Amino acid sequence: MFQVEIYGRVRRAVRVEGRSQRAVAREFGLSRETVRKMLQYAMPPGYQRQQPIKRPKLGPWVGPLGWNFGSKLVAFSAYWAGFADSADS
Repeated sequence: MFQVEIYGRVRRAVRVEGRSQRAVAREFGLSRETVRKMLQYAMPPGYQRQQPIKRPKLGPWVGPLGWNFGSKLVAFSAYWAGFADSADS
């Protein structure tokens, strides 16, 4: 992400000084597409998620495994011991 200062310098070079986008891109070491986007927005647009985060990732397994993130995983240990016993037989 570029600093606001760079946005201002690029916008001034193109809009006030009348220089071409290509020349400004070359001077600042940016792509022409980036310069075009900088001219489109006065301030850098912030990152925004398209969809909310699905939490927890292990959602379907939290209940059966007995995971309570605030305490010890005693239920998980008992579950795992039962699982290991059934795998041996």
